Amino acid sequence: MVEIKKATEYQVLDCMFTIRESHKALIEKEQFSARQILPSFLQLAQEQQEDSLFYAVKGSIVVGTMTLISQTINDFKNVSINWNDKISPFLMIKRVAVHPAWQRKGIGRELIAYAELYAQQTGYKTIKIEIPEGFKLLEDFYQVNGFSNRGTYTIERSPYHITVLEKKV
Repeated sequence: MVEIKKATEYQVLDCMFTIRESHKALIEKEQFSARQILPSFLQLAQEQQEDSLFYAVKGSIVVGTMTLISQTINDFKNVSINWNDKISPFLMIKRVAVHPAWQRKGIGRELIAYAELYAQQTGYKTIKIEIPEGFKLLEDFYQVNGFSNRGTYTIERSPYHITVLEKKV
C-alpha cells in the first residue's frame, strides 16, 4: 500500500525522475523506437502549482506519479474520437508512471483507483487517459483496469499518434 498525495514543490524533481525512469523501462520492454515527449521540470512545476500533480510514496520514497486535469471535448478540436460522454467535463489522467524498481507491485492500480475516487468526489462522470499508440503493455494495463479504447488521433504537426482510453466512474 502506498500513500497518494498532491505534490508540493519538494516532490516535482522526484516526479520528473520517476517519469523518465519509467519511460526508459517501458521503451526497453516494448522495444519501441518512438520517443514520447517527456515533460520538463517547468511543466511539472506548473502542474504542481495548479494542484494537478500527484505522487505515490512508500515511506519517504516517491515510487509513482500522475497528473489529473479537467478537460472537455472542446479541448480536442479537429480530433475524431468516438467519445461516450460528449457533454460533461471529464478528468484526464496524464503520465501515470511507476519507478521500475516498484513496478508489478500494484502501485499503478492504486494510482488509477485514486484517480477514480478523486473523479467521483469532484463530480466527474468519466475519466480518460491518452497513451502513445502501439504501447501494448500500457493499453493492456488500462483495459484490465476497466478502460475501453475510444480511438486514435495524430498530434498536429507531429509524427505521434495517441490512443485515447475512457472509463465511466
